Amino acid sequence: LILMVDGDLRGRISGSGREPRQMEITTPRAVAVIHRQQNGGDAEFKVTVNPDKSSTIAVYQGVADVMTGDRTVRIEQNSALTVKLDQSLSVTKPLPSRPELIAPAESDRFLYRTLSPRIVFTWKEHPGATRYHFVLARDQAFQDVVLDEQTSSAGFTHGSLKQGTYYWRVSTLVDSHEGPFAGPLQLHQAQKRKPPLLVVNG
Repeated sequence: LILMVDGDLRGRISGSGREPRQMEITTPRAVAVIHRQQNGGDAEFKVTVNPDKSSTIAVYQGVADVMTGDRTVRIEQNSALTVKLDQSLSVTKPLPSRPELIAPAESDRFLYRTLSPRIVFTWKEHPGATRYHFVLARDQAFQDVVLDEQTSSAGFTHGSLKQGTYYWRVSTLVDSHEGPFAGPLQLHQAQKRKPPLLVVNG
């Protein structure tokens, strides 16, 4: 059982056998029970307590039963709904699709000698998007996050990355509904201190 009073909670329920197949999350206006898929597959979800204390529940995999007052509504995969302050429910809506990532392409390599280069991350604009959620990390599981930002444009520029391997991903938000992440894509940045060989032909 998880009690939320504000902010976002994004998670996954995985495992097999005797491990839990569901998770209960209580928000100021609702209780959401997230269930793993019937075939044993993972459940992935996001629960947001909005500034006005309404609650948005999004399901990427699995299903969720949302209870408020004397009503229970099921949210299917790739859908979301909002429980308003008076406990009324919005219409269940499909989540925004994954954006198409453009650059840097998978495993692009950036070399520099002294100053770290400006890396421009771009993706295809999504019609109706309110914002985009851009995340950059040093690991593919996104545990070691370097940057976690929301932007209104279909691009982001970073000019001070240290050498190493990075992973990036992007999702689309339409109002309070956030779709699944696209990616991750990998990029490499390396510092090359040795100057290039100068050949003079006599």
